[in-house]
Parts: sequence; C-alpha cells; structure tokens
Amino acid sequence: VSNSFNLSYYSLKAENATIEILNPIGMKVFEEEVKLKKGENQFAIDGSIMSSGIYFVTLKKQTVEESPCLFSNSSQNH
Repeated sequence: VSNSFNLSYYSLKAENATIEILNPIGMKVFEEEVKLKKGENQFAIDGSIMSSGIYFVTLKKQTVEESPCLFSNSSQNH
C-alpha cells in the first residue's frame, strides 16, 4: 500500500509557495516550501505521517491563499 499522493496545481507564473496540510481540527500536519513554475506543477506528498482521516490542503502564495482540494487518507498498516 502506497502512502503517498500527488498534488497538481496550474500556476500562471513562476513563484514561491507553501503547501500546508491540516487535519479536521485545523492542526498543521505537513508543511513544505515549493517553487512553482509557470504551467502545470506536480508535487509528491508523503502521507505516511498521517493517520487515516480527512485532510485539507492549502497552497499559500505571496498574495493568494488557495485550497485546491480536500482528501481522505485511508492508509492501512499491514
């Protein structure tokens, strides 16, 4: 079972950003600074640090904060 997932984001320009993942009570469980390129961007996120549940993904740029997705981590440990 893979515990990673890909986050895709289309950017109109190259710039720095921060990916944040929050659990349902608003606690930050993941944060990574990334460099966006103009066009399609993909980032591999290691979900092994997250227990099963629903999470909110936020992409913060210098002037805009976007929440491109909500996801459920249904990892199972064998």
